Amino acid sequence: MKRTLLLSIAALFAVLPLFGGSFLALNSFGKYNLQGDIRSFSMGVSGVALTDDYNTSLVNPATATGKDRIFINIGETYSSLSIDYDRFTGFDPSSADFDTPYLNIIFPLPMKGSVLTASYYSPVNSMIELHYTNGTEEVEEVHEKNINFAEFGAAYELLPALSVGAGALYAFGNERNEYTITDETYTEETTYNKWKYTYSGIGFHLGALYRSDFANIGLSYYPAFDITVSRSFNDARIDPETSFTYPAQWTMGFSLTPGALTLTGEWTAIDWSGIDYNNYVLDKMSRLSFGAEYDLKIPYRRHGNLRTFDIPVRAGFYTQKGFYEDGKEWGLTGGFSLFPFKSVRGARMDVLLSYGQRKTLLEDAFQGGLYDYKENFFTFGVSFSATDKWYK
Repeated sequence: MKRTLLLSIAALFAVLPLFGGSFLALNSFGKYNLQGDIRSFSMGVSGVALTDDYNTSLVNPATATGKDRIFINIGETYSSLSIDYDRFTGFDPSSADFDTPYLNIIFPLPMKGSVLTASYYSPVNSMIELHYTNGTEEVEEVHEKNINFAEFGAAYELLPALSVGAGALYAFGNERNEYTITDETYTEETTYNKWKYTYSGIGFHLGALYRSDFANIGLSYYPAFDITVSRSFNDARIDPETSFTYPAQWTMGFSLTPGALTLTGEWTAIDWSGIDYNNYVLDKMSRLSFGAEYDLKIPYRRHGNLRTFDIPVRAGFYTQKGFYEDGKEWGLTGGFSLFPFKSVRGARMDVLLSYGQRKTLLEDAFQGGLYDYKENFFTFGVSFSATDKWYK
């Protein structure tokens, strides 16, 4: 247990969130509405019905009931973005940085079929600094945003084939938008404006899982909850506080396990169209995703004995529409697993590779107007997981 905790703590310091730039992240509260771990990301973002020795409970708390040992998973993604934004004629910004850290812990209890879960997930970590000319004015914009979710829950196996789970969710974060405008031609003045926002809210996460030897069916539901927004302008507090309702989210899916192959499918829907969030125009969102995992076994000989080297390999695809105005997104995903820590039972490293595109219309809050926006992305992710005994 001590060795597992030391590895987890070391990995946690390695994936503390840094800031990567995405205009879409700055215009949202839940970056792209993608949720999961490195393994489910590499299977087309479809993990609501995955349950085995290596699944997390990030997508569906009910999937935690399959664990009989303490399970820890920690991961991070790194995205490289190529951006085409019509707001900037003749200028195509690009960005690359770490963006989505997470941590998940599953803690089985002595009572059979019952577990506790804890997770931290940070879907929005973005900072963009812009310098450009607007007539006789030199403009500098700095936009920074960080959104986090912490969840504590429990799951219970009602029947051998049916499990349910629930968690309390705490959302928190902050946002900073600074504008510095310098006109040395006429007024020789500098205008500086700084807006700051602080977010907080409490919600819930419910899940259910039906499993058999061949097929699993999973369901995840986030009821709508209120987000409180505290505001300030040039460090002066603005009263009263405002709020908006984070919409309900449904996710349902399946997994099939014919032999060494696992097939997954998932559908997610969130209605953002009625949300009044910083005057951004949002739309209904839906996503369809499919994935596959194959337990590849490579034979080799050692000291005359025939052995196998296991490498689970994965691939997936997803398509999403909505959320942003006229939003469209697709992604091709893949990945594999390695077992680098032979001395730590259950230790595994998962790797994600993803390529895709996002397109939408973005309204500029500073200058006004709607602009076409396209973002090509390449994402690399890695996670480490380990298990250890407690009462067994």
